[in-house]
Amino acid sequence: MNSICKVAVIVWILSVTVFSDPSLYVGGGLNISSTTATDSLSATKSPRKGFNVAFGFEQSLTKYISLISGFSVETRGEKTKSTTDIGDATGSIISVIESDINLLYLQIPVFAQCNLPLGPGKINLFAGPEMGILLVGKLQSVDNTTIPSTGIALPAVYDTLDLAKKMKLADGGISFGIGYEITVGKSAFFLRPSYYLGLTDYFADGPKGGLRNIKLLAGYKFTFTK
Repeated sequence: MNSICKVAVIVWILSVTVFSDPSLYVGGGLNISSTTATDSLSATKSPRKGFNVAFGFEQSLTKYISLISGFSVETRGEKTKSTTDIGDATGSIISVIESDINLLYLQIPVFAQCNLPLGPGKINLFAGPEMGILLVGKLQSVDNTTIPSTGIALPAVYDTLDLAKKMKLADGGISFGIGYEITVGKSAFFLRPSYYLGLTDYFADGPKGGLRNIKLLAGYKFTFTK
């Protein structure tokens, strides 16, 4: 993970200081995230929907190759549901715990992109390392307990846990995707779907596992020239 972070930071600094005339972009969209970590084998997992807001630049290196970097604030996490019978020989007592792992990261990507002309715009093929810095980490859960034999439902019990204390500050992985941009003069509108594959354990103290994310980013790109 340290190697991924160092490469991302070094390439980002070189990109900003060495090259000129970058295209700046702003955008946002939908995140659908999950994790490979769980501390309960009986839990049913489902993706968590969230958002991303991005700002960055794109530097053309050749006619078909460009470099992309910047910053984005993005959600991560997942939802889990576990059902347990906490009763005894006298009868069942069913406890259903639904949890929402709510994470927020500052992401710093460094992508190499191949741009292939098609129609009024270009197809974009991109991939590269991405570093994440944890901003918020919470686990929100609700326990709904029922007694089937009587039909009684006990009052729901809500709880919030500060996960940030158990998590690593930095996360590292790779992202890759394919997009399309429509050129309008020196500007462009773009759509960049991508997949993030976390290569590190995001917990410092907890179950082992990495972060996964499907990102749908739409935005606007404008170019500065001398």
